[in-house]
Amino acid sequence: MSISVNEIRKDFPLLENQKVIYLDTAATSQKPVCVLEAEREFYEKYNANPLRGLYELGEAATEKYEEARETVREFLNAKEAAEIIFVRNATEGLNLVAYSFGSLVLKPGDEILVSIMEHHSNLLPWQQAAARTGAVVKYLECTEDGKYTEEAFKEALSDRTKIVAMTQVSNVLGCKNDIKRFAQLAHEAGAYFVADGAQSVPHMTVDVQDLDVDFLAFSGHKMYAPMGIGVLYAKRELLEQMPPFLCGGEMIDSVSRTGAVWAEVPHKFEAGTVNGAGAYALAEAIRYVQKIGFDFIEEREAKLTKLLMDGMKEIPAVHILGSQKAEDHHGIVTFKLDGVHPHDVASVLDADHIAVRAGHHCAQPLLQHLKVLSTTRVSLGVYNTEEEIQAAKNMTAYEYLRTHQAQRLQKTRTRNEWQLTDHDSFKINELSSKWHWKSRDIGGVSALRFLIEVDGMKFTDAVKLLCEERPSFLPTQSVEKEKPPFKLPERFLNCRRIRAYLNHRGISDAVITYCISQEILYESVPYHNAVFVGKDESGKARYAFLRGIYEKNGKGFKMEQAGSEKKYSFCIPPRKETNRVAVYEACIDALAHMTLEEGNRDKYRLSLGGIAAPKENAQIQSECFKKPPDALEAFLKNHSEIKEIEICTDNDFAGRWAKEQMKKHYEGTYQIICNLPEKEGADYADLAKEKKQENKCRDRPLERR
Repeated sequence: MSISVNEIRKDFPLLENQKVIYLDTAATSQKPVCVLEAEREFYEKYNANPLRGLYELGEAATEKYEEARETVREFLNAKEAAEIIFVRNATEGLNLVAYSFGSLVLKPGDEILVSIMEHHSNLLPWQQAAARTGAVVKYLECTEDGKYTEEAFKEALSDRTKIVAMTQVSNVLGCKNDIKRFAQLAHEAGAYFVADGAQSVPHMTVDVQDLDVDFLAFSGHKMYAPMGIGVLYAKRELLEQMPPFLCGGEMIDSVSRTGAVWAEVPHKFEAGTVNGAGAYALAEAIRYVQKIGFDFIEEREAKLTKLLMDGMKEIPAVHILGSQKAEDHHGIVTFKLDGVHPHDVASVLDADHIAVRAGHHCAQPLLQHLKVLSTTRVSLGVYNTEEEIQAAKNMTAYEYLRTHQAQRLQKTRTRNEWQLTDHDSFKINELSSKWHWKSRDIGGVSALRFLIEVDGMKFTDAVKLLCEERPSFLPTQSVEKEKPPFKLPERFLNCRRIRAYLNHRGISDAVITYCISQEILYESVPYHNAVFVGKDESGKARYAFLRGIYEKNGKGFKMEQAGSEKKYSFCIPPRKETNRVAVYEACIDALAHMTLEEGNRDKYRLSLGGIAAPKENAQIQSECFKKPPDALEAFLKNHSEIKEIEICTDNDFAGRWAKEQMKKHYEGTYQIICNLPEKEGADYADLAKEKKQENKCRDRPLERR
């Protein structure tokens, strides 16, 4: 069965609903729908306290909890379910081992061998264990490319070594340690082996029996499960000897005034109310990973890692930590940039909605060993794409120019295209941000490349500039964009094409001619769009809406002219004085309704330029206009004679909602007439077109038999 990454991405709501390129999976993964639904399902179907209630629902909760334990056992290939302990995360699991097992086997003078590349979660607990027992922490230092040799490991072992703590995959270097071999060597030396599987279990097959580790911990949230659930695997014979880590709840068999008898493993180590829903969802996450398959996951992440590293190596100022071979990085690439703080790198990428990690990654001793203070980290998941990796290397040139050097941009006659005032052969598209300097035959997308190749800046200087400017390459809606000056599109010599188009839409010649005579409707060049003009109180054009006359798949070109002010939206004036204004969502609705009313010019007909309504399934009782429509507010302000507002919005959810809001807002000050189209789901443009078709059919001569 072939697996599509695009199909996989559809499983993750956050990636579908938000504009983000998520490259921080090593911190926490995104969650698929099936996992989110599983957690909800537990609360909806099985919500009782596992291991406690003897009633039917309580027993069902216990059953699902223990089934999840068996799923984890099969996943890790543990000998029995009793070797699987549910914890909050890998941190809690490793602390449990250090506190409970450490207190059992460590004594003054013993050594705890800890690899220098450990996450703090597999380092600090051993420092504390050493402080409690009088043992000594000894560090195994890696090579610059993140390697541990057998010779170095054997040399570090001694007859005093009691515990070895090592990660299977480094959360900084992405390198994979041969913990199977190192566990064997540790056992030969009489030591126990504790593995951190937080970065390995989500990305590769982990068989604890084959590895023969004594303990292994991982976090559910790093492998597509919810936060708050994790696993500690431990050999049963060791768990039997260990004292509990926490006390209370169902971790006891019996309690007296003087002491207690502990429950059997694994429950001895699961004090208090357990995370039943989390365990249930973790089991679903495991099934999700198994469905995709580790063969696909490893192949996919390896391909993306190589693509990422190949791109980085093209930049001289970028230095990758650890091995320079892509195959040695398991979905994790950490780097530093000459002269630029990692936090600034992350900020620049975040402005382009690219999420990466910056800092010491909870591995300060490793960075100290590598003589680095801070780094930037990219970490991958099964949902990442080649396009996202490419985007991580690109910051859009158009947004940089528009935000910081707008004076250099000059509009061309081609739609969505600009040129530089200082390089007339340089063209850039505002939608794709692709640029091309024809005279030099170079091009690209990124602001970084633009600054280097067009403006001649050094790489480091260009990055520093981008960091200092902190540009919003994809500005959020809260960032106000500077509007360009308003200018009407150029007029065509006649209106033949738009007249034919509007006639086809059911608009009468009389209405079209009237609007043309008022200079509020004309045909543009070069695309022959219908241009609907809005004017201010002095008659000056301040707004234009462009509608294409050619449709493809039922869709045509529509847009507001750059620099338009919506408060001066399209409005058909009356023939004589009136105290009524009719309001519509779109310009063509005003023309259509006027046609249906046989060309009556007894009122103003104002287009609102669209409406903003909540989604149909939203709880609209609390929804209201944040502010009334700009076009209507400005019109009423400049026309004190108006006493009546005729609401002619579309007869769909949004139109009806807008009608109610306008009615609520203006009732008491104006007389409100609600006049929506009679047909459900229709607007007046639909009705005009339907009437045109009906008349055409009625007037067609009868066929001869």
